[in-house]
Amino acid sequence: MCQYNYPVQQFIGRKDRNGKDIYEGDILSWDNGSSPEYFNASFVPCEVVFNEETSSYSLYWRLKEYAEQFDKKHTIYTVTGNIYENQDLVS
Repeated sequence: MCQYNYPVQQFIGRKDRNGKDIYEGDILSWDNGSSPEYFNASFVPCEVVFNEETSSYSLYWRLKEYAEQFDKKHTIYTVTGNIYENQDLVS
């Protein structure tokens, strides 16, 4: 019997800059020394979420309540955890 009670995470078909698979619910860090210019911070984690309206994956920043579609321009992210085991990274 599994000792953890986490939902199964869906692989989104992408890898982070280190070649690690990215799953729905993963927490990603912007990995170039600075965050997107609209955050004015060096580390602002985002969560990989499924957008039912567009049937695609998005990056969601809880602190700013901002989301954008996860696409080919997002190549400098690193998986730093997931929302089930590392809730402190996004709260």
